[in-house]
Amino acid sequence: DKIGNTILTFGIYKIDLYAILAILATIANISAGAIICVAILFFNPLDPITTARLISLGAGFDALDGKLARRSNTPNRFGSKLDTAADQITFATAPALIIWHLLIDTSEIFGIICGLIYFFTASFRLSRYVMAPTYGYFEGMPSPVSAYFIVGWLLQDELIVPIFGFSTIFISLLMISSFPYSGFRTLRSKFQYFYFIFTISLMLLTNFAPNSLFGLIGDIWIYYVYYFGIIGPFHALHNIKIDKSQLG
Repeated sequence: DKIGNTILTFGIYKIDLYAILAILATIANISAGAIICVAILFFNPLDPITTARLISLGAGFDALDGKLARRSNTPNRFGSKLDTAADQITFATAPALIIWHLLIDTSEIFGIICGLIYFFTASFRLSRYVMAPTYGYFEGMPSPVSAYFIVGWLLQDELIVPIFGFSTIFISLLMISSFPYSGFRTLRSKFQYFYFIFTISLMLLTNFAPNSLFGLIGDIWIYYVYYFGIIGPFHALHNIKIDKSQLG
């Protein structure tokens, strides 16, 4: 991904364009998650479609800032730490608050428990990725995918509380598992191509589809994440096995 940096010169100052764009994308990611969090905490939550679009925008900017940062040859510890904070807000805190908000009217205690489980497991997943990154695959369900799962339930007309609550716990456990999941950086199998194309298409629909389609989009996200969560590790293990055989 590194193709060299584009340097802009302003008098005696030199600025790496890719590094600046990466930070701006990260700030956009933080803003998307923060808006959701503030709205829920002040008991004036956004409507489900706006919330879904903000999570989707956050995920898009999260993918973009990584791509831009890899194109920059400028070391940027601030950008790296800011990216971690952005993921914590958009993919751990905001979904946890959504879970609590969806369950509070039915069972506040159950909502707090499910929200906290999601928050701590997503936080662990993000911390593990920073401290012990893997290459070619992810260890545990990626937190943006889990956030989309919560979005899918948010878009339901009628919430079945027990199924939703225990589903969030199931996805939370997948995040802290050691199961491998394929990433986007290298596409080598039909499953990875399918996952990439299908995910990007769903993200675009979540951002730009008419409001009337969001019930269907929510259903697709739920079933798709279930499918990816259960079947994904088998495909990733198959790819890892192929890579090892090619190396030796």
